[in-house]
Amino acid sequence: MPFLAENAALTAEEQHILSDFKIQHPIRTAADVEIIASVPAEKEVEPPAIADFRAKTEEHFKFYNFKPVEIENMVKGFAQRIFEENGITAEIHDAAVSGSRSRGLENADSDIDVVLEVDSDLKEDALFNIIHEEALTLEGYTIDINPIKADETGTLETYLPTAEAYLADKAQSTELSDLDIAKQHIADYYDREFGELAEFSDLSNISLAYTTDEEHNLPIQVYADLEQYRLIFEYDGNVIRDEQYNSLAEMNENALSVLDFNDLVSLSDDEIASVIPTKTSDLPFKVGDDIEFQGKEWHIDSINEDRGRIMLSRDRKSVV
Repeated sequence: MPFLAENAALTAEEQHILSDFKIQHPIRTAADVEIIASVPAEKEVEPPAIADFRAKTEEHFKFYNFKPVEIENMVKGFAQRIFEENGITAEIHDAAVSGSRSRGLENADSDIDVVLEVDSDLKEDALFNIIHEEALTLEGYTIDINPIKADETGTLETYLPTAEAYLADKAQSTELSDLDIAKQHIADYYDREFGELAEFSDLSNISLAYTTDEEHNLPIQVYADLEQYRLIFEYDGNVIRDEQYNSLAEMNENALSVLDFNDLVSLSDDEIASVIPTKTSDLPFKVGDDIEFQGKEWHIDSINEDRGRIMLSRDRKSVV
């Protein structure tokens, strides 16, 4: 106040009032204003409960290329428009993506859940009904808005820890072990193919398929060994194929998730031939015939069908 200082004689009381005024209303020069303008405004710090919840949502949320904050802003704008169009006095404080999608627990049809903190004279149920008179969708999925108030459900700061605990329990209950998944695949296969319940009393020998090879009237059996991560194929009691996997997870992905009865009992000619010896009737010759073998003439002395051997002789020399 240079003018007052130079042109007026102030009493002690007036001088005291002026001093208080200067303290409460400091005079800023252009330089002061420039310095203040150059200092960035401090970002409002969220309460830890909200910040932690948002951080986990950022980590797990997967919905096309949208970020949680984009959907939250979309919801706040949508709700504000609905309130204004309906003449409702309501102050929107904040919003947060919640529900299964915030923790990667969703299924293919899951909605996008968003909790919206509102201050209004209306009850939460009334706000919910008004907001949901018009559907809000994104990429064909419904955005389910849940309005909360401090005097009912609570604020975001008090609500989100409760939501976090619920989602943690849900994650634990839905997180299946590899063995649980294997059993589920086999149970689904049994129901689909036979309309029966699977038996898991012996995890090292779970029957998957049994039939008879009509051509040779011999049994074909396939079973799973969930302890050693194997699929074993037997023909007439002989193991003709043993599919070994590095882990139960790999076995689930590559075998148990795609079980099909016809595929399981389909054996190759080589697999069948490894068990069934060549029959005499299938040979183009018989005992007593002379055949050419290794560039020389040989006489067939005998044919052992059971052992799959043919005895040949030539000039007192024999070969099997």
